[in-house]
Order: sequence, then C-alpha cells, then structure tokens
Amino acid sequence: MSSTPSDRTKVFISYSHKDVRYLRQLQTHLAYFERVGLIDVWDDTKLLPGAVWHEEIEKAIQQTKVAILLVSAAFLASRFIAENELPPLLAAAQTEGAIIVPVILSACAFEETELVQFQAVNSPSMPVAKMKGFQRDELWAKVARDIKEAILPQLEAKPLVPSSSLLPSGSIGEEEVIERVKVEEAQIDEISRARKYYLDQLMFSMLSFLNTWKSLPREENMVTHPDYLPSVRSTAARITIDLNDILSRARVKNFLDEELAKKTQDIMAELQILEAKPLYLDGGSSLKEFNNLADAIASNMENHLEEIRVRLLRL
Repeated sequence: MSSTPSDRTKVFISYSHKDVRYLRQLQTHLAYFERVGLIDVWDDTKLLPGAVWHEEIEKAIQQTKVAILLVSAAFLASRFIAENELPPLLAAAQTEGAIIVPVILSACAFEETELVQFQAVNSPSMPVAKMKGFQRDELWAKVARDIKEAILPQLEAKPLVPSSSLLPSGSIGEEEVIERVKVEEAQIDEISRARKYYLDQLMFSMLSFLNTWKSLPREENMVTHPDYLPSVRSTAARITIDLNDILSRARVKNFLDEELAKKTQDIMAELQILEAKPLYLDGGSSLKEFNNLADAIASNMENHLEEIRVRLLRL
C-alpha cells in the first residue's frame, strides 16, 4: 500500500542491535524536538510488549518521511534489514519523496552498496566510531537539524473551516463567507507557522552551543587538551553565523519582535568576543576568564530560550 507525501511524517531509524549505543546517542539529540512535537521518531525500541512487531515496523515505514540508516558492517550483514526495511524505504524514496540519510558508524562496505547513491552525513573515511566526543555531538546535532528541517513542511496544519450550520442553509453569500474565512485563516496560520519556524531555528542554534559547552571537561588542566579550544571556538563561530542568518531572514518579514531580535544580537556579540578571546596553554586567569565568559553566555542563552518558549506557547 502506497502513501502520499503528506501522509509521511515520521522519522524511522534503521539500525543493527549491535550498534544500539549509537542509537541512544541519536535519540538523546532528537529527544527535545520529539518532546515539543516537532518530529515523530520511530525505532524498534518503541515496540510495546505483545505487539505484532512485523506489522508495526511495516506501518511505521509506510508513514516515514525521513529514514536514518545507521550503517555499519553489522547493519549491512542484517538479513532482516536487507529484506524487510531497506526495500520499502528505497522504493518510497524513489516514488514518494521519502528522504534517506545514511550515517556511517564504522568501517564497512557502504560504498559498494546501493546506499551509496544517497548522500551520507559523514564521510566513510571518518565514521562515528573514529570521532572524538565533541565531533560526535556536532554530527548528531546536524542530523537532528536536518531531520527537523525536512519534517517541518509536512506538519502544516490544515486551516479551520467554519461549519455551514453557522449560516442558514442556502443563505445568500454562504459559500463566499466560508471561502473568505478559509483564506483569512490560512493566511494567519501561515504567519504563525513562519514565526514558529524562526523561533525553533533560534532555539536549535542556541541549544547546539549549550550542548557542546556542557559536554566539555571543566578542569583547569584540560586547557592543554587539543580538542578544548577549537571545539568551543568553532561552535561559537558557527552559531554566530547561524543566528545572524536566521535573524536577517526573520526581520525582513517582521517575524521576530524587536526585543527578541535585540537579545539575540547581544548573544551574537558575546559569542564573537568568546571566539576571539586569547587562551594560553599555561591555564591560569585566561582559562578562568574564558570559562566565565562561556558560562555567562550559556546563562543568557538559557534565559533567552525561556522567553522563546513563552512566545511559542502563544502561537
């Protein structure tokens, strides 16, 4: 049974049970977006006791808009995946607009398979297993962002249609009134969705910085760790660019109020200071200043996120 593109709203994660630790890492990065209702994720950990698991998997695949393939040697060796999951997913990609996103977990024969036609998130030469902690977090954050951006167009709510019982049957202008209300509600709904989209984008960018900062070791002697400085600085630079882009696009159509825009600009300025701040390998006061500034930015971001959440609740 085929599905129309609008029926496909789920995120389906296909993986080998031998790679369950990577599934859990991805689930952590998707959890926020799933909790607030932006995405609907399915993997076989959602199966309930007593469920007819084969039917549940088939049903989930029929509703899949984005399929994340956690590719490893164990994944490619799985007969169940090869015979039951990949064929319908690849067919949906070819005929119904489903999106296939491979993530290379470990060295394997990915480039020798039909999956090579789909752009992987990471290079086979740099599988997740070879990445350091902050690199894995950045990769899973990118996967989560790509999923959200692919799914959002599918979640457009249908405009409400007024009941014909509000007008006497056969009233003059009944159809015109209904049509006008439908158009007006569709326009209002479109504006609300656009505002929600930009608020979501702001939240995601700031959460990316917070997750990176909080995952790093905080001991003073870790300043000599080669990943410490480039991780924070590269994240700060990327988030500054992201926030500037979001802000520019949102303000063109007046989708963000000035108070929110001003606070976002203040955070961008702080990130630019952090990115340029010197940090010497001997630790001491420079490390404390760096950490204090990053902590202050994180605190400002958390306050800003609360204000964005309030605005989202009003939409």
